[in-house]
Amino acid sequence: MIFTLAFKSLWFEKLVSFCIFASLCSVIAPLMFLFSLKYGIISTLEHDLKSSPLKLEIKMMTGYKLDENFINQVKNDSKVQFCLPLTRSLSATADINYKGKIKTSLSALPTESGDPIAKASNLDGVLKENEAYLSQTLCDDLKIKTGDTFLLVISRIVDSKRQNSVVEFTLKGIIKKEYQSINTIYVNYNTMLYMEDFRDGYEPPVFSNGSNLNHERKYFAKLRLYVKTLDDVEPMAAFFRERNYQIKACINEIEELK
Repeated sequence: MIFTLAFKSLWFEKLVSFCIFASLCSVIAPLMFLFSLKYGIISTLEHDLKSSPLKLEIKMMTGYKLDENFINQVKNDSKVQFCLPLTRSLSATADINYKGKIKTSLSALPTESGDPIAKASNLDGVLKENEAYLSQTLCDDLKIKTGDTFLLVISRIVDSKRQNSVVEFTLKGIIKKEYQSINTIYVNYNTMLYMEDFRDGYEPPVFSNGSNLNHERKYFAKLRLYVKTLDDVEPMAAFFRERNYQIKACINEIEELK
C-alpha cells in the first residue's frame, strides 16, 4: 500500500520528480567518477611501484673503497633483501661474439639465488662460472636464444701487449627489457671477480689456468643492493647519505604516491 501511494505520488508530480532525480545524478555521478579515477590512478601507481624491483634498488653512483665489515653491515640489515659487492666498473666489462656478431664493452653484473631482477624475469639467479644471462635487448640484437653458446672475451695489457681471454659461455636465460634496458651480461659472482683478477695480472680460473689467484682482495667499489619494501627505500638511502655516499633511489616517486 505504501509503495503504491509513493509511486502514484511520484507519477502525479513526474516532472518535479524527474528534475529532482536529474539534479541528484548530476551531483553524484561526477563525484563517483572523480573518486574512482583518483583511487584508480593511485592503485595503478602503487601497483607499478611495488611490482618493479627497480624501484627497490639503491644504486651507488661512484666507486668507493668498501671493506668487508661495511658490506656485512649492509647485508645483515633487516631492510635489505639482496646485496652483492661489485668490482670496479671498468673491470666488469666484456665483449661478446656470437656467430660472428660482436658486441663490445658490455657491462657485467653478478647474480645469485634471490636476485630480484632474475626472479622478475622468471629465472632463479643460479649460474655456473661459465653460464650467463643476457638482457633482452642484447639477445634481440644478436638473435640468440636460451641454450645457445657464445664467446665472452676480456682483454688486458701485459708488457705493452694486448692479451685476450676467449671463453665459451652458455646462455641460461634472458632478463626482460623492462628490468634491464641496456645491453648487459649477468654472470656468476665468482666469474665477475675473475674478470677483475685477470685484468689485474692474476691467472684466475675461467679466464686463465688458475695458477695465480688473488688472495689479497680487501675492498669493493660498489654494491648491488635491493631493499624489501617501498617503505625501506628512504631509511636505507639515508643510511648511505649519512656516510657521504652518492646514491640514486626512487624516493621522489614513492613520496608522491604517499
